Amino acid sequence: MRNTFLVAIAVALVAVAVVPAFAQTGRSMAMGDAVVGVADDSAAWGQNPAGLPHVTAAETSVSPIPSHVSGTVDIGSDLDVLGLDYSARSPDAKYGWGAGYWTLEYSTSVQSATVGLEVTEWGAGFGSRFGEQGLSWGVALNRSELTLSASGSTTDAAAISTKFNIISGRRTSASTSFDETFFDVGLMLRRTLPVNDLKVGLVARDVTDQVQTTFDLGAAVRLPTGLLIAADMHDVTDEFDSSFHLGAECPIPTLPALRVRAGSSDGDFCYGVGYSFGNVEVSLARQEADVEDMTAATAEVVF
Repeated sequence: MRNTFLVAIAVALVAVAVVPAFAQTGRSMAMGDAVVGVADDSAAWGQNPAGLPHVTAAETSVSPIPSHVSGTVDIGSDLDVLGLDYSARSPDAKYGWGAGYWTLEYSTSVQSATVGLEVTEWGAGFGSRFGEQGLSWGVALNRSELTLSASGSTTDAAAISTKFNIISGRRTSASTSFDETFFDVGLMLRRTLPVNDLKVGLVARDVTDQVQTTFDLGAAVRLPTGLLIAADMHDVTDEFDSSFHLGAECPIPTLPALRVRAGSSDGDFCYGVGYSFGNVEVSLARQEADVEDMTAATAEVVF
């Protein structure tokens, strides 16, 4: 029973680790990580690089190149998180580029073992439009370095190590470290209609099959009122574990600078708010998780 419980903790820790860096912004967390069809802010390069040509511009622009840059940290949890993201596009919206860095540290004591997790990710992306038909493509490089450690009895550590290797895909190694470079390829179709703005996105993650190629599919629709609704299916072929994500973002008519967000990340409730001070938006988000509920704050500058 003790080993089973420790293995469950290890699985949950790895699940936290493999959430890509793009999921660690206040906006995307509050919207349940439903981002594949959105991909229009600082984290677009990692959410879906095909969204880079569609990065939004500031209402009052201070630069000829529409750009977003953000920093994200955790608040009041045992997860020590720092995320930095940058995405921009050309003035004619024909192509875009971006880059990011993300790090997480976490440790917890469970019965006779102490489990620790360290993750560092960084990457960059580029996206371009296909003609004038609303279709775009993109590619992103991601470098992930992950270490799961367990101190305690030999049996406990072995159980955690074995489960980690299964989850990470390194089934032939007893090592609890993971260090790989991945390439993602994305597609997006955008249709601007009289009643809404519709985007459908597809991302093939780890296309070189360093661990396992998976596919994420998503769609987002923005109504004339400003209401944004997004839905994703991550790992649609169930190579590891398919998950459904749903999110919404709604501006407040009486207070245009305020946006309320809510969603579900594979059944975990998420919610948050964003408030704009000119070209700066501050977002707060709360996301439930099996290991630890996380509250994050993001400051994003649009210029």
